[in-house]
Amino acid sequence: MPFATNGAPYYEQLVMQIKQQIVQEVLRPGDQLPSIRAMASEMHLNPNTVSKAYQILEHQRAVYTVKGRGTFVSESSQIAIDSNAVDDLQTRLQSLLTEAQFLGISAQQVQAWVTTAYQKGSHGMSIQVKALSKRIDNREILRGITFTWQPGRIVGLVGRNGVGKTTLFRTMADHYLADEGELVIEGQSTLQQPYCRQKLFYIDTQRHFFGGQRLRQIITTYALAYDDFDQSQLTALLAAEHLSTKSYYQRLSKGQQMLFQILLALASHVPYIILDEPFDGLDIIVRERIVAYMVEEVAEHGVSFLISSHNLDELDGLCDQVLFLQHHELVADYDLESLRATARKFQLVFADKHIPAVVKEHGQLIKVYGRVLEVYFADYTPTIETALQQNQPLMMAVQPLTITDVFRVKLGDRQAVWGGV
Repeated sequence: MPFATNGAPYYEQLVMQIKQQIVQEVLRPGDQLPSIRAMASEMHLNPNTVSKAYQILEHQRAVYTVKGRGTFVSESSQIAIDSNAVDDLQTRLQSLLTEAQFLGISAQQVQAWVTTAYQKGSHGMSIQVKALSKRIDNREILRGITFTWQPGRIVGLVGRNGVGKTTLFRTMADHYLADEGELVIEGQSTLQQPYCRQKLFYIDTQRHFFGGQRLRQIITTYALAYDDFDQSQLTALLAAEHLSTKSYYQRLSKGQQMLFQILLALASHVPYIILDEPFDGLDIIVRERIVAYMVEEVAEHGVSFLISSHNLDELDGLCDQVLFLQHHELVADYDLESLRATARKFQLVFADKHIPAVVKEHGQLIKVYGRVLEVYFADYTPTIETALQQNQPLMMAVQPLTITDVFRVKLGDRQAVWGGV
């Protein structure tokens, strides 16, 4: 979040940036803001500046503070409307309208500008998947899938084989027609504006036309499909990876094929890229090359990736957000930073085989190693910690929380796991 040198105090700019993230759903109700010290360090600000910004947001009920835990985003219904701020906004709008009239700009044009800007503000520069459903051969595959895909983020989609991950991607890309729901890209519904799908890149790794073509033929096709496609950039990237445009796609190794697909996506200069199982069967060197390209695009150009994978360890070090697909539905949507702020994983050993009530009521078992219980607590509070200590565990060691842990807890059978203790 860079700060402008427009004369506005930094605390006011920080307030506006946080509000913008709330409006665009980058920050959602219940999300935790960084601590004052962490925000000051990240933004290179004086802690007093951050403190003042947080106080203003709290006064306006945009956020709330829980002593000993931190500052969180409020529900939208709780946000206070400042009548003075509304009056000031009206005054500024009137000045802008007067300037527009002076320049001869029509009311219709101004209204169109306002509508477009408001859509971008309320929906954000994002993709919204809204209640997407799909049936194939009278069999339900997807039911009411809803989530927001923000720019500049790497989102992981996980679920067991056959749960519908590829069907979701194909439906988002319009390879399959959705039975219900819609895709909204940066405020525009693909039902009314199908052309806006040009901001989305997806190659179906199982069904495509690449087989008997040379790379240069594939490149020519994609250059026609994407307005901002950069052939010279792609040529340079391929040369760096020692891939010739004269090569036949089907003669490339699996790793080279996936690398070519990634580079093709980057040269298309789209803000949203879908990758279906990009690491499946690849050696560590190729995986690292692909990850490096992804991270660079996110950092330098704000490109966003939506990737599915069974390699949960790779996703854990890569993703900002993780979606869980189960029984045709999206059962969880976690922001990993927020999750780790509230959740904890412990290795616990108690004097006997009896499992304390606090563990059974608030914890979810991940693994058992002899007498060692590896337990996940979704909302770890001081009350839970006190209850655990009162049971006098022989060992109580905090462990790093991974996507694999969350995957087991969310998609596993909790009762079956406890029954096996």
